[in-house]
Amino acid sequence: MSKPDRVSIRYSVDLEEVPARVRIMLAELGNSTAGTSGAIRKIAEMAQEDLEMCNEKMLKTIEVFKKMIIRVEDCLEISRGYLKLKEEPAPAEEIPNEPELTGKKVTVTLTRKRK
Repeated sequence: MSKPDRVSIRYSVDLEEVPARVRIMLAELGNSTAGTSGAIRKIAEMAQEDLEMCNEKMLKTIEVFKKMIIRVEDCLEISRGYLKLKEEPAPAEEIPNEPELTGKKVTVTLTRKRK
């Protein structure tokens, strides 16, 4: 059984927490890719001496960039969804038929919708 390369993690947070979560995700991305530009400079230096090794390193760099793009796209979709929710007017609250407490008895009012 082969393991998947990527998995999706789903969890919920309060709406107002979304910008902070996006910031955390982007900061993690920045931290994990901080050495990328230095690695590319090393690949450039290698090009004149060992082009085959340079090609392998470039392919690995492309994979890193693909993962970076996925993370940025995830953050973008999350923030777009957040902004869309913030722009939508809050739905009118429906007040359900709630039980009325009368002494020790509970009265529940049921209504039937007519077709």
